[in-house]
Amino acid sequence: MTLRSRRSRCAAFLFAAACALTACRGDAPKPDAGGALTSQGKPDAASMGPKAVVAYARVAVREKPDDKSKAVTLLSYGERVTLLEAGEAFTKIQLSDGETGFAQSKHLLTGDVSDGTLLVEQDLYVRPDSLSPTRKRVPPGLFMFVLADKNGWRQVQLPDRQQGWVPRDKISTEEAELAAARAIHRGEVLVEAAKKPDAVRVLQDVLTAHPTSRLAPLLEARVTAWLPPDAGPPAPPASSSAAPAPVAPTPEEEDDPPPAPAAPPEEEP
Repeated sequence: MTLRSRRSRCAAFLFAAACALTACRGDAPKPDAGGALTSQGKPDAASMGPKAVVAYARVAVREKPDDKSKAVTLLSYGERVTLLEAGEAFTKIQLSDGETGFAQSKHLLTGDVSDGTLLVEQDLYVRPDSLSPTRKRVPPGLFMFVLADKNGWRQVQLPDRQQGWVPRDKISTEEAELAAARAIHRGEVLVEAAKKPDAVRVLQDVLTAHPTSRLAPLLEARVTAWLPPDAGPPAPPASSSAAPAPVAPTPEEEDDPPPAPAAPPEEEP
């Protein structure tokens, strides 16, 4: 075989391989910047966009970036959303169920925000120093956000929007304790809406799922306080293998009574 024929065959082989590779790439899903894929091969916006947490009691999600636009749903304090288009007044977001809309930017906390709670009563300091002034005394079981970590201290934001610092070892981020803190917060919202039976069920579900939580005594005390006088003692956590009946979330309408002073404020106009 001559040198020229060998070169021709080699070129033909490389051309065929390139065509096959191009065809395969055209059918394969394409990853997004973070490597996530959808079943259609398109990037999943919820996995690639920056996250935010709702820092107010009830935040309206609207069809358009306008206060007068129709509200399609409401977000509750602590819900996580994905930022799609940031704006000064309104931000386009995607909810956990994939629905999209616009919420007021001032009601969202962005950045590296995590959930936390206290296991014991603790002072809220102005600065990360035990000699700095204190803002208030914070009770255990309060559901809060952790904003920063510095020199053995954690900066937090409370439901009433106050920010400050607490010693790192006083904050718990364990799932059992966070579940208890979320249940306490949810229960207080339901009690304010005159739905004590629902509040009791929320707390009892968490007691069943996390019986060894260090916040269990707080849950039990609230269950006892919220039960009707003739209801008798609260039922012990279920010991059978059957899963507890799910409690349907209660929608919080815009005309609900305002939350208690300790609860996060509602959306401002």
